[in-house]
Amino acid sequence: MNGYAMEKHGVNLRRFAACAATACLLLGAVCCSARADKIVLKNGSTYNGKLLSRTARTVKFRVVLANGAAIAMDFPADRVRDVTVGGDDTPPAAKPKPPKKPDAVKPARPIDSGPTDSAPARRSGSAVRALILKEGKTLPDWWDSVKLDYPRTLDLAGVNRVPGWRPRVNLGAYFFSMVTPHPKQWKPGIKLLHHVVDVRKNDPVRRPEAMGMLSNYYMRYLEDYPRAAYWGRQKDQAGGRPTLHGVVGLAECYMHMGNKQMAIALLKKYALDQRPSEPSIKLWAELGQPTTAMKLASALARTAPDSGHLAVGNLHRLAGRHDQAAASYDKVLAAQVMRGHGKLNRQRARECGFAVRLAKTLDISKVADGTHTAMSMSYRGPLHVEVKTAGGRITSARVTRHKDDIFFTSIEKTPKLIVDRQSVDKLDAVSGATVTCEAIINAATKALAGRKH
Repeated sequence: MNGYAMEKHGVNLRRFAACAATACLLLGAVCCSARADKIVLKNGSTYNGKLLSRTARTVKFRVVLANGAAIAMDFPADRVRDVTVGGDDTPPAAKPKPPKKPDAVKPARPIDSGPTDSAPARRSGSAVRALILKEGKTLPDWWDSVKLDYPRTLDLAGVNRVPGWRPRVNLGAYFFSMVTPHPKQWKPGIKLLHHVVDVRKNDPVRRPEAMGMLSNYYMRYLEDYPRAAYWGRQKDQAGGRPTLHGVVGLAECYMHMGNKQMAIALLKKYALDQRPSEPSIKLWAELGQPTTAMKLASALARTAPDSGHLAVGNLHRLAGRHDQAAASYDKVLAAQVMRGHGKLNRQRARECGFAVRLAKTLDISKVADGTHTAMSMSYRGPLHVEVKTAGGRITSARVTRHKDDIFFTSIEKTPKLIVDRQSVDKLDAVSGATVTCEAIINAATKALAGRKH
């Protein structure tokens, strides 16, 4: 073979080798992609996707959903049973470092929070923040039991909104019509909102909006306060604009996680100890700050008599001051200037005033044994309650019929509270569902007092 032929033959061999190497790389890439990583939790949940990192404390894993979308999640190492990468077991986790001493919990200044049946354990600020990160970066335990299902016509990106009430197109209308009124749809709705956040990952304007919705649903519908706080804070960090309900909601999460000081500090940061609003007035009362709550309610009454006097009446009622509560409700009925929900506020004042006068003389120990029913007007119409008594005690209470479409956990929680407290007096309303809670308490009061309407 001459030099030219040898050189030509060598070039061909090099080309063949290069092609073979490229083919091997491509084949290897295909094989790797076909063999997805897998993580198995101790509760039996299994996720496919991609292992991102692993330490003695945390396994970071990109979970691939059924529709192809991916969410990066942090799983606590003590909840992980096994991790495989492309079918092979991963190397053992790094040797754990000696645990740090837990943060010392400074004794909190006593706060009179009023009657409570399940007060959250007090936590330091660092403990609250750690809880938010721990829970917020993980998927809830029910995740695998819920299917991601929604109309394919739904505009998840939020860029093609059409005028009118279009629940199969506009995301807000879909949630209000198809999710909010139906408790069985709350978890699927939250799973959908996780997907919406991922769909909008490159949209700095609309992604925070989806995070805010996700935070609200975790809080109001599942009372999952750590995850609600996590997504509320994520919304703020992503450039979302703070709203009244968002700030009050985050403060409420802090309260329920055991740190009232964090809640108070957040409210003061946004001057909500100076600017009156119905949501903040209610929360100040729940935080055990009745003086601040009453100051704000009285200030509101000067600019919005119906809303303000209603709030004053509710504060008196919560404290067991029946006469003052009734007098405040009468001021709502006498108010000449009504704004916003004026008609609804007048109805609420009428129902609450009637019930609080009954409660003043009601003695449950003297109520005859049996089943007692009554009705009170609520947000969307009549709400019916059934209360059973035996031996001078309330044995059960339940809502039998209602038309409300925004009630959160109040339909189940408020009747249970009545039974637990053995009272229809001094009861907190479920946050965000004040009207429905009032109607349940008013109807139960009427039932026990022998008044049907």
